[in-house]
Amino acid sequence: METINQYGLLQNFLLQNTVSLSERVGGVSICMGTDANSASGIDLPTAAGSYRFNFCIPLISLIGLNTEKYFPIGSVNNMQLQLTTANLCPIITYCTAVTTNATLTTAPTLSEFRLNMKYVDVGDQAAAMLRQTLQDGRWYIKSATYTNSAVTLANGSGGNQQALLQIRNSSVKSLYHQFGQSNAVTAQGLVSPNGAYDAVNIGTTSRQLQIGGNYFPNLPINDVQRPAEGYSILIQSLGGSIPKTYGTAVSREMYNSVGGIAAVPTGADNGLVLPAATSRDAPAGSNQGALSVIDYPSGAFYGYDLEKVGGGVLFSGVNTRASPPFLNLFLGSALNANVTCQAWGLSDVVMVVDTNSKSVQAFV
Repeated sequence: METINQYGLLQNFLLQNTVSLSERVGGVSICMGTDANSASGIDLPTAAGSYRFNFCIPLISLIGLNTEKYFPIGSVNNMQLQLTTANLCPIITYCTAVTTNATLTTAPTLSEFRLNMKYVDVGDQAAAMLRQTLQDGRWYIKSATYTNSAVTLANGSGGNQQALLQIRNSSVKSLYHQFGQSNAVTAQGLVSPNGAYDAVNIGTTSRQLQIGGNYFPNLPINDVQRPAEGYSILIQSLGGSIPKTYGTAVSREMYNSVGGIAAVPTGADNGLVLPAATSRDAPAGSNQGALSVIDYPSGAFYGYDLEKVGGGVLFSGVNTRASPPFLNLFLGSALNANVTCQAWGLSDVVMVVDTNSKSVQAFV
């Protein structure tokens, strides 16, 4: 039915951009393990020992957060949820006083997974009446899912760059992406200690999404001189109209965090800062202090609103099957590391549940 790659990065993307900082330090810190005094995850103990952490995280799926109607679970046989652990463990340990990073002596153990679901039993008589309304014994359910695509921009890349995103669906409503780099190399680890979870501004003086002959937005975004425009467009792609619609946990310092290039480009907005030694200095002239990138990860998240009309209209997005999306970028400075663009397309889905064969098919 559905496969969502880079699920952890997508969870982090949505958490940072749809949950306010006050919510993160409140109920979200209880169920999802967010830190109560920063914009990152839970703090691990520093003393040697064995520790246990419990989390309850919402499911991003056709039958989870994206479903607008209840799913007839009794009409389907052998439905399974398969979780695959990523090769990147999102546990950050860094010490600038030694030449090598600290490591965990024992790998974390994942145990006791449960899928918690809410069921509504309408009763045999009401269920029979509902089944009489079906066409050819089939339920038709509108939902949404995410399709992932990853593109690497090579070290030394500069000027005009075009990244092909392999997101080919019938109705893509929004597209999100972020740029990240590995923390394996010491020099880059000082800038992005959180690795792929640090979404960095790579100094794009022009950024635009192209699908066929259409461009989103019409005016290219300049993430060097006009970064604020990019974030307001991201909020629109998430379903908001102005930034106040979503409080978000991303601060101006986090959003303007630079990476993948050797220095902040000339003529940039004063808020753009290149971290060093896992710390992000305050912008010039500010009365604030430096911020730890481990506590306040880089948050240069980007998005594009592709929906033609809202209100739950079926297939209201852009068809990308014949013309996949391209990211048209202009890098004002050459990259000094390999940078990976992780992108997700939010697409309409119609699920067809056959009550006779008790099977389900998803049309994306």
